[in-house]
Amino acid sequence: MAREVIHMQHEPVEFQRIRDLLGESQGGLTPKDFAERLPLCKNTIAKYLGMMRATGQIDERHIGTTKLYTLSRRVPIDSLLDLVSDKITVIDQDLKIVQANSRLLEFLSITKDELPIGRVDGANLPLLSDPYLIKKVKGALTGRKYKEEIHVKKEDTDYHLVMQVVPTVSSQGKPAAALLFHEVTLP
Repeated sequence: MAREVIHMQHEPVEFQRIRDLLGESQGGLTPKDFAERLPLCKNTIAKYLGMMRATGQIDERHIGTTKLYTLSRRVPIDSLLDLVSDKITVIDQDLKIVQANSRLLEFLSITKDELPIGRVDGANLPLLSDPYLIKKVKGALTGRKYKEEIHVKKEDTDYHLVMQVVPTVSSQGKPAAALLFHEVTLP
């Protein structure tokens, strides 16, 4: 019997305090402002601000030699990806899926929790584990773009898709490939 291990990640409690301080501020706060208001050392504050910036919770702006932090006004990319009808995923340089929209998950007949944690080339996912597609992803990681029509057979149904594989950058700033699959009907 296989055991499922669930890793829960909890953010530091200070993240909420940082969000509260930013919410109370008029134009943002500098690292010095945080150091005056939080019982933390400057290195810890810098680490937390970096983590929050990397996850899109706060924005950072350079003003002279200092940084100014504000609450992020960005919409989470997952929300935007779910608004489009195309099937979309982002695969990072380690060949791991970092994002997948609900249309792709429906097509694959899986939930977000069932996405592979490891490399996509070692997973048994229809479409995404295909060696031909992996080759295109690797090409996009070096800056190449691809657009072509592909045919996929799933549960005795033929799908005709226009596949685009384009270079992008992950939320951690590392090279990644965005894959977009647009379903088309042939004449």
